[in-house]
Amino acid sequence: MCTNANIVRLLTSNSVPLDLGRTQRLASDAQYKSLLARDGGCRFEGCNMPADWCQVDHIHEWTAQNGPTDLHLLVLWCVYHHSFRHRPDVHLHGDANNLSITLPDGRTMPLPARGPTSQKRAA
Repeated sequence: MCTNANIVRLLTSNSVPLDLGRTQRLASDAQYKSLLARDGGCRFEGCNMPADWCQVDHIHEWTAQNGPTDLHLLVLWCVYHHSFRHRPDVHLHGDANNLSITLPDGRTMPLPARGPTSQKRAA
């Protein structure tokens, strides 16, 4: 029986699923609230746009990369950086807990979450 089983992680907040897979394209209200707490605003280094003014984006694009709507693969960007992130010469690496971006000039920079519930890396 186990050889034919599908194992799926189910992350919940007050019994509401936070990982929706490919069943839903847009982030749920529960996911958005979790993103507000984790990301604390636009994830781009040096951007101080507050979370309430940001948009939810799939790290692995919904259409081109069949990206799931799972919390660890969603991120907040301000309108400017959301557009910038989708340039063909800009690439994201990792997931929301270990996210970095390669810029058009070839530099790669980390994009840490800055909200109160973000995972802080030990020095």
